[in-house]
Amino acid sequence: MTKEEFIENLKEELEIESNIDEGTVLQDLEEWDSLSQMVVIGFAKNQFGVKLTGDDVESLTTIKSLMDKLGL
Repeated sequence: MTKEEFIENLKEELEIESNIDEGTVLQDLEEWDSLSQMVVIGFAKNQFGVKLTGDDVESLTTIKSLMDKLGL
């Protein structure tokens, strides 16, 4: 999966309508809440086989940090 595909899939999963990129700060997203954090945990497990914890997700700052955590 390319970085562009990852970002598009993430936008779809989180139902983000605005443009995002690797530098987007997750906390700045209107859609970023506890439910979207759970969606990211499921997305990581289903798409990448990576088990993220709540603490892992809490430590994420940008989309790039999520990508790094997933090994992209």
